[in-house]
Amino acid sequence: GKFETASPLPGGQVFAVSIQRAANECCFAGALLTVHDMTKRAKTRNELLKRNSELTEILAVNRTIMDINSAIHSGATLDEMFEIIFGQLKRIIPYDRIGLSLLDEKVEFVTVVKVKSDNPVQLSKGYRIHFSCTSLPALLDPKSSWSDAYSLMEGGKRRIIYDLKEYVEAKNRQSHYNSTLLAEGIRSSLTVPLYVEGKPTAIIFFSSRTPGVYTPEFLGRHYDACMKSLAAVQDNLAVALEKALTISRLEETNRRLKELLAMKDDFLSIASHDLRSPLTAIIGFGKMMVDKTPVNELQRRGLEIMVNSAGHLLTLVDDILALAKANAASMEVNLAPASIGDILRDSIAAMSFNAHNKEIVLEHVPLKPSPEIALDRSKIFQVFNNLISNAIKFSPVGGTIHLRESEADGFYRFEVEDSGPGISEDDRKKLFTKFVQVGADEAAKAKGTGLGLAICKMIVNGHGGEIGVGGDLGKGAMFNFTLPLKGKGNAGN
Repeated sequence: GKFETASPLPGGQVFAVSIQRAANECCFAGALLTVHDMTKRAKTRNELLKRNSELTEILAVNRTIMDINSAIHSGATLDEMFEIIFGQLKRIIPYDRIGLSLLDEKVEFVTVVKVKSDNPVQLSKGYRIHFSCTSLPALLDPKSSWSDAYSLMEGGKRRIIYDLKEYVEAKNRQSHYNSTLLAEGIRSSLTVPLYVEGKPTAIIFFSSRTPGVYTPEFLGRHYDACMKSLAAVQDNLAVALEKALTISRLEETNRRLKELLAMKDDFLSIASHDLRSPLTAIIGFGKMMVDKTPVNELQRRGLEIMVNSAGHLLTLVDDILALAKANAASMEVNLAPASIGDILRDSIAAMSFNAHNKEIVLEHVPLKPSPEIALDRSKIFQVFNNLISNAIKFSPVGGTIHLRESEADGFYRFEVEDSGPGISEDDRKKLFTKFVQVGADEAAKAKGTGLGLAICKMIVNGHGGEIGVGGDLGKGAMFNFTLPLKGKGNAGN
């Protein structure tokens, strides 16, 4: 037969020995002994195995870093982001429980914001403790470094507690925090600080229910790889934390802004409503005094100024009230079939007095037959009034305003073209924004709030239509809007 062996000698040399029986036809003739020096081959093999193990560990770290970066770019909240990251960290660091705690701006308190465990936890999200009541301040001090039978401290990098029960007894660290961890069954821990822009911001706690997990004796040759891997991902964890905190702050800011906007809209709605009643009384009694009370010319002129000023203020109040309702998503669009032509004729009649005062001609060729559209009559009347009023306001004395109606592709289209100065391309882009007024005519701008076109846009869009503006600078402006003929509006919204 044949026997082979390869055994290392005390000096590290390795020989392969082969013994084979040599025989002839009639009797035993001896043995064939072969010896090969396998030292170099064995060293090469061991080096390859070691290198392969290192590459496997590096690959695991790189894969973890890639997954953490993917979580960073996911746009998730802090809770969602670290739910993913905690899962990835288990590839390189063993744990039964992992937690993330944030430090406040003054580093006075530490608050638990995320915990993941295979068992129920008592120190859950929201738990808050004074920073000075813990042993963590030393962790943030780069000069604090020591090692004893109970713990390892590398200031600014990590702290390892080998056995929490022995640590608490030996170091006299009895506290509610440590007692609760022991009650959860935690026996060993690895604590790592995270820095954002050089400032300590958070702490990650890896914990195990087995004593001595984060030691070379337990992890063996993987200990160095675990510590190196942790150091490699620390910066990525800090980036993830920074983004998560930024998202959280933005969400909180947006929530607060929404609350403030709602308060503002409520205030405007209440204030505007309370202003309408006295203004209506002033206008009503003022008109009655002008029409039915014997007054001299100076008194009449004063009353007319009072009525006109109150009317202007009432228009502003109505605009603010409409905007507040729209912002609060409470602008009602009550759809009902109506003749769009009839509404336009009523608006032209209402605006004719203003046009007559400036000797402006309103040229209108009606659409026949006038289509019936599901719409909110009062809201569309308001849109006609606003567009025609603006055309009169910005047209010169003796000018002409063209009013056109048409139907195409299932939509009704209205155009109003004035003979004013026109609107530049840059001004058109911001024209339908709230509180924006464009053009060089300061007197005309002083008569408005900059809300009319913004409200028109809300009304038209609420009916499923579009509003726009055209024309050339110096040759007048042309406003238009469309409405779906089959009533695609948001009834009741």
